[in-house]
Amino acid sequence: MRVRSLFLSASARVLTTLVWLVSMVILSRLLSPADIGLYTAAAAFIGIAHTLRSFGLIRYLIQEPELTLERQRTAFTVTLLVSWAVGAAVWLLRDTAAEWVRQPEVGPIVAIACINFFLIPVSSNSLALIERDMRFDALLVVSLANAVTNAVTACALAAAGWHAYSLAWGSVAGTLANIVSVSLLSPVPLLARPSLAAWRRVARFGAYSSATNIMSEVGRRIPDLLIGRFVGVFELGLFSRASGLASELGNQVVAALRPVAFAEFAAARRSGGDLKAHYLLAVAYVGAFSLPGYAMLAALARPLVVVAFGEQWEPAAPLIQVLCIAAAVEALVPFSSDLLLAGGAIDKVFRTELVIQLTRVAAFAATCPFGMTAIVLGQVAVSLVLAILYYLRLQAGAAIGVADLVRAHGRNLVLAAIASGVALAALAAIPSDHRLAQLAAAALGAAALWLAGVIVLYPAILRRVWRNLRPG
Repeated sequence: MRVRSLFLSASARVLTTLVWLVSMVILSRLLSPADIGLYTAAAAFIGIAHTLRSFGLIRYLIQEPELTLERQRTAFTVTLLVSWAVGAAVWLLRDTAAEWVRQPEVGPIVAIACINFFLIPVSSNSLALIERDMRFDALLVVSLANAVTNAVTACALAAAGWHAYSLAWGSVAGTLANIVSVSLLSPVPLLARPSLAAWRRVARFGAYSSATNIMSEVGRRIPDLLIGRFVGVFELGLFSRASGLASELGNQVVAALRPVAFAEFAAARRSGGDLKAHYLLAVAYVGAFSLPGYAMLAALARPLVVVAFGEQWEPAAPLIQVLCIAAAVEALVPFSSDLLLAGGAIDKVFRTELVIQLTRVAAFAATCPFGMTAIVLGQVAVSLVLAILYYLRLQAGAAIGVADLVRAHGRNLVLAAIASGVALAALAAIPSDHRLAQLAAAALGAAALWLAGVIVLYPAILRRVWRNLRPG
């Protein structure tokens, strides 16, 4: 795995995560749980539609072994047609979305967010080509421009009293920043000549990929759809904050590595390289960050929520702790779908995701009547199913066994024990009425001991990083 690419991709994620965290703290003070719940309910419908909009063509452009000009033009044309059609359909269904969650304010929020469907296709294919070429310095600039513009706009409008609408307009502003930054960095024009010459090849990949992504997105948004309708927007706001904190940590780590990992997997496939070795190295990288992070977050959930968001969000703390367990289970088999996609097994990814998302829907339908604790415990069961199914795929498709994953994760579990131990020690040593002191002691102590653990447990990787990053 290219260390410079990894460093740039990780830098982009670290910076955008910092922007997200700062904006989340500010917005949690400016907006109520009900405001967050309203936007989350609208975002559930929008998120599912966005998955259909993309039609899987970004990944098609990255993994296509023979990317001709006609295939690029076809991908652009299909992206444009599908995105605009989906945007128009979502706009027409905005009142239906509001009726589903019994919240009239959701309709206008959906209408605002629909603007993105008509803007995103302008830059999406050029962005995919930048990623295919592994220009992660350019991707860093694009992602940071999007995040900062989104956050500043949302916070400014929330302070001006725009409530949940501020979040929707923030997303539109971020998309505009995306277009401007990509136009300045892309070596090719944003707009291509329309063509459908290679539509069969593009459509085959897009259909499988889109169906797979839609199932994943529906499964991810099921909590928002069901909790918003059957439990309430206040509880949905709590769940959104809890799942956001619990998942965002791992998502950002995985997202930092995913562009590099998928591009490396695809390049290894084209050159006949060792996919298994690339995969296990990526697993070791992501686990060294995500597993210790989940362990410390679960231990410090209550003081973190109170200090960062205020007392009104404290009921989210126990939800965060359970969701950290679910996220840690999934982190045992990261990038599984990426490895299978890079190997051309998109049909296997589709079938696996179908089972996982049906399980997710069934779990939520069964637990929703019993309250939030039952809902998050059901997520742990779904995560176990996901890990088992993808492990079986890895075993069959890449000869990756339990022993391989144990070797990849063994040192990371030690790091997780160190992080959680420091956090628990801080909680025990410092009185609970000094929340900020608990957080500071835990963060500084865990960071220092985690770094020491990485130095001791990963000397070879650190030497490789040093060789690639030092001048000359």
